[in-house]
Formats: sequence, C-alpha cells, structure tokens
Amino acid sequence: MRSGTILMRNFHDRHRINPSKKSRYELVTKSDTEVDKFVRFKIRQQFPTHNFISEEGKAINNGSEYTWVCDPLDGTLNYTIGNPFFSTSLTLLKNDEPIIGVTYAPYTQEMFVAERGRFFRLNERNMKVSKIGTIQKSVIAFAYFERNKKSREKLLKVWSKFEERAQTMRHFGCTSLELAYVACGRMEAQIISPPLRLWDVAAGRLMIEVAGGKVTNFSGKKWEGLEEGLVCSNGLIHKQVLDILKSNRLT
Repeated sequence: MRSGTILMRNFHDRHRINPSKKSRYELVTKSDTEVDKFVRFKIRQQFPTHNFISEEGKAINNGSEYTWVCDPLDGTLNYTIGNPFFSTSLTLLKNDEPIIGVTYAPYTQEMFVAERGRFFRLNERNMKVSKIGTIQKSVIAFAYFERNKKSREKLLKVWSKFEERAQTMRHFGCTSLELAYVACGRMEAQIISPPLRLWDVAAGRLMIEVAGGKVTNFSGKKWEGLEEGLVCSNGLIHKQVLDILKSNRLT
C-alpha cells in the first residue's frame, strides 16, 4: 500500500508527475521511478537472493527459482491526465509460474490479491468470476501493445465483430486492473494482442485462474509466452470468444 500512497501523493500534485517520453506511445513519470526504487529496496531487504524484474530499471538475475515482477505504475497515461484508472502490481513467480499476485488501485483503495491453490480476494473478501454464460450479456475488454502496429491491427480488425455480439466493449488503458476486474466478476473477458509484457499480465492471469476463470492463447491452448495472444475469461464464454477469433483468422 506504500506504493499506492506514493502514487496518490503525486497524482494530486501535477508538478511532481512531470512525465517524459520513453517512446511515441509510452510515458514515464517520477512516480514510476519512485515506486520502483521503493519496491526494489524492500525486496532486496527481505529476499536478497531472489530475482527481480520491473518495467522500470534493470532486471536482477541471481539464479534463483523465485522472481519478483513489478509494474510500478500501470496506466501511466491515465495517471498523467488525471484519470483514476491506474494501478501498481507485484507478482512472485516460482520457476516462471505465478504463485502470488497483488494489484492495488490506489484511487479506489482496492487491493486484489491471489495465492495459487488458496484464494483470490478483493479487500479481504473472497471473489469469483462472473456467472454470465452468453457473450451477448458480456462486457469484454481489449488490450494491445500501442507501439506495435501489428498488435493494434490484430484487435482493431475484430473489434466490430465483438461489438456486434457482446453487450459492450471496453479499452481502459490499464491491463493489470482490467484482468483483476475479470477475476472479480466486473467483466467477463479480456483479449490481449501480442506481444505481451510480463509485468502487465503476471498477477492478473493468476487471479483469473484462482477465481475460477480460464486463460489460454488465441487457439484455446495453454498460453506459453509473451509472443502469444492471451484470452482470459470467466470460462463460461471462453469458447464463444475463441470462435470469433478463429473465424477472423487470429489464431
């Protein structure tokens, strides 16, 4: 929650945000780097032999079976324009599989926590995916890697197909929080076009699996890595989503 406190302090102080461009599509703020430094320090202090990967700063490889994956600030553009849909997340991997995932939305003070084999909770309340079983009643989110033209084109190509079938489509600009929303039943699915970034999806896919949902690649097979597209759903509409992707040759 200290990371969230840092983000909220700076969120209300426009001078402290002071964004700079990493690329045409990506921004970095003082908040990103401040949270990154804080989390690095805490992990190094408590788990000095573990590996560490973050969107900001260099990765640390100690040859451990345990790796911490941090996204100091997901939804950076939202954050810089005063849109409260942003989050900070931390995931623990064991042999590349997530075993603990935490996403915190500081503006709404919502803490999403998953532990493999045990629970998925929102602010200490056990949560499950939604029970909606038809795509016509579903809210579906899309995400893509902005600076990759093929990634954008893949999903924009089928956006209208889903728009015709689903209750509505959403693109919030904060992947980790969108995945948490699927896990707690606020949306029925999220489709993410490759390439993916580990810190965006590590915590969320664990949450969805623990909450009773389903995670696959675009072909409906086990998701194997960041170069594959990702479909995350409540499980009940999963085949319907895959059928639309397959009919539009995205598998």
